[in-house]
Amino acid sequence: MKRYISFGLSTVVLLAALWYLMQGITSEEWTLIGQDFGKLHWTYVIIGLAISMISHIARAERYRTILRPIHPAARFVSSFNAVMIGYAFNTVLPRAGEVVRPVVFAKREGIGTEQAIGAVLIERILDVVSIMIALFIVMAAAGDTVARIFSYYSASAAGSAALDTGAIVNNLVVVLAVLLGLVGVLVFTRIGQLFAESFIGRIHKPTGTAIAGVINRISSGLSVIKEPRLYARLTIETTVVWAAYCFVSLFIIKAMPYEFANSVTLSQASIILVVVGLAVTIAPTPGALGVYQIAAQAALVTVCGATMTQGLVFGMISWFVNYGLVLVGGGICWVIESRRKPTTTLNSSTS
Repeated sequence: MKRYISFGLSTVVLLAALWYLMQGITSEEWTLIGQDFGKLHWTYVIIGLAISMISHIARAERYRTILRPIHPAARFVSSFNAVMIGYAFNTVLPRAGEVVRPVVFAKREGIGTEQAIGAVLIERILDVVSIMIALFIVMAAAGDTVARIFSYYSASAAGSAALDTGAIVNNLVVVLAVLLGLVGVLVFTRIGQLFAESFIGRIHKPTGTAIAGVINRISSGLSVIKEPRLYARLTIETTVVWAAYCFVSLFIIKAMPYEFANSVTLSQASIILVVVGLAVTIAPTPGALGVYQIAAQAALVTVCGATMTQGLVFGMISWFVNYGLVLVGGGICWVIESRRKPTTTLNSSTS
């Protein structure tokens, strides 16, 4: 019953987000959108789907790398299934995948869930650092263009989630500082364990001991911080993830049946990717629905001189390629995982 209720609520949220997206589209625009859909160059769409899958493969491999110090025998199939299922849940319920992924992986690989959650913290740090680096590069190379995109976006129907360069940078810095501070405390100090044992333990010793154990297991999931030999591997895997995103953006634009599509460059596609990526980070809707499309529309109109309808078609196709893939792929992986027997949890000496 809990599963049915959870699924029902998630479906309601997703339908509400779809309704929000559809409000600003007129019947004439729907007609044009339908016509343009029929003219898509599907070869480019398929290439975009294939490259998008490469990004998920790289993420799955990076997750294994993060956990390598405590679980070197982790299987790729477990990591890949967990990543896809997590992203599928994110599409239906915002941020839910951040919890679902480590739970699925821990169950499959027989490690503590807390250790798998610790690895997710490292991933979030890598992602925040990556988007900040990408933003600084794009601002240095095409600051005026990005400013125009932000202005266009903020004046659109999604103005309630306005993009502002300064505010975004400040928010990213705060998020990064919090994550780094949390990881630093967990990895390099025993503050958490001592607090649980000394303070909470005085009130209720079993609870204090249990919390200290949870903190200790999360800390072990962050052990990659103490393994500089893995830094180069993590850098390469992160670079592959973001390079794949750039090429997906490029090929989806080239799939559009518009005259400007053939002349779009990788640098232009990268600008569009960064803007959409920033919008996704502030999106409150499932799968960034609505926010994603308007950000993509604003970027394509500003960078490529597209019409608003053309920008909306791009936003919808791009969303379907990125999120449709994880919905279908995550569903398949969920079926696979539900048919497999969980692995026995590793003992404390192994973990």
